[in-house]
Amino acid sequence: MALTTGSPLLPVGVTGTSHLGPWWRVLCPTGRIRVNIGEPFSLPNAEEPPAKRTVTLLTEEIMRRIAELLPETYRGDYAGLLGDGGTGAAREF
Repeated sequence: MALTTGSPLLPVGVTGTSHLGPWWRVLCPTGRIRVNIGEPFSLPNAEEPPAKRTVTLLTEEIMRRIAELLPETYRGDYAGLLGDGGTGAAREF
């Protein structure tokens, strides 16, 4: 949808939810939940359906921006997308 509308995306990284337990604990959480909000960004507009490789690259860019907002231990497979050794510094895309 963002490809066709040009709507900005807002990356958000959330940590501290792994200890919540049952769904009802969301209403009365224990511990600390941290929400990091990144800078809005837009994907290039697409007039026609993009190729599979283009969708993969754009998905990786979205995930990279989310990974930048997370502690290193939460980044998993996306740490390698940062291009900075996993520290979260910006990279060219």
